[in-house]
Amino acid sequence: MKDLKVMRLRTVFLTVLAVFFCLKPIAAQGADVSTWAGLQTALSAGGTVTLTQDILAESTDTFLTVPAGVTADLDLNGHILSRNLTAYNMNGQVLRVSGSLTISDSSPSAPHTPAVTYTDPVSGESVTVTGGIITGANAYEGGAIRIDSTGAVTLSGGSVACNTASYGGGIYADGGSVAISGGTVSGNTVNNEPGGGIYMTNAGTLNMSAGKVTGNSGTGDYDGGGIYLRYGSSFTLSGGEITNNKHRYGGGVSIYDNVTFTMTGGTISNNVATDRHGGGVQLAGGTLSFLMSGGEISGNTAGGEGGGVHAQGSAAAAVTLSGNAVIKNNTAGSSGGGVYVTSGSSSLTMSDTAAIENNSCTNGNGGGVYGGSTVITVTDNARISGNTASGGGGGIDGGNITLSGNAAVSNNICASGYHNGGGGICTGGGPGSRGCG
Repeated sequence: MKDLKVMRLRTVFLTVLAVFFCLKPIAAQGADVSTWAGLQTALSAGGTVTLTQDILAESTDTFLTVPAGVTADLDLNGHILSRNLTAYNMNGQVLRVSGSLTISDSSPSAPHTPAVTYTDPVSGESVTVTGGIITGANAYEGGAIRIDSTGAVTLSGGSVACNTASYGGGIYADGGSVAISGGTVSGNTVNNEPGGGIYMTNAGTLNMSAGKVTGNSGTGDYDGGGIYLRYGSSFTLSGGEITNNKHRYGGGVSIYDNVTFTMTGGTISNNVATDRHGGGVQLAGGTLSFLMSGGEISGNTAGGEGGGVHAQGSAAAAVTLSGNAVIKNNTAGSSGGGVYVTSGSSSLTMSDTAAIENNSCTNGNGGGVYGGSTVITVTDNARISGNTASGGGGGIDGGNITLSGNAAVSNNICASGYHNGGGGICTGGGPGSRGCG
């Protein structure tokens, strides 16, 4: 009798245990996918999604979506994900994201046959892209990826490469957020509009801590070869590289209308503004803030003004350089080899050990800084040194200048040889003017 009771209790216990485990939520399992339709099903369900082979869209396929409220992790796994378009399609993106999407690549060195290549717009060399690639898009907004106001995309690996759009050749964010902690945005183009690599608008947020935005470009009278931000958006650059991008204005980065750009690290280098302004960074108009406390802006070229940084006359731009920020080895075809800021409502402030050095302007004034009527304050141990101008002001030309502390304006050259050209500082507007010396 006692044994029967024990057996009955054991049976009840096992039954309850079985019910418990049946009702307990089961963690979402990863999905391995090999087709466009299968990928859409997996992205809609969320969780980890891994490509097992290259996936090329058919002509009847539409863009993939990550719905609002869904969180998905997409491992490209060394494969190609392509919209496979050769002509413009207004809705020709690869992905539209309203939820949260993280893109990674567990096989970053995987080769492709045939190879995926693009021509670097600055060097003219052919670049081969390996590993996981999101490509083959030709759309209106956002070649590869369009992000809605509720969307969030993190790029930790893989490449967004060789896509075309009217706005944002690689990525377009209408609000929402983009975080780049690895991978590349490369070889993307825009036709007669801004944002060759990335376009952020309507209070979108961009954070870049690693990875590369490189080899992107645009055509027409527009700006932002690498990255373009406008309408209350913000950009924080703490690491990574923005390099070898090209557009008419703002070869590397262009910001417009109530945008804050904070740079604490990383590099903006070897970008080109073809025949206009802002080889590295362009502040294009409206109320703008550029806060640089670290990192380097170097080796950029502008056909016009501002080899490193350019603030248009229409901009109310606050340019602040502090910490160990360095702007060096940039070239302008006109004035402001390092920095060009002319508006009376703008300002340039340098402090700590920030440096503007070894920049040049080949046919203008202000090898280091061209200031116009801008308030320029240089304090602490900040320095403007080793810059060269073909005209006046090897170090600084123009501006309402205040130097204090151990600030140094030194070893700058006025290459023209004009009397009173201002090897160091010229406050009178150019060669032969008063206040040059």
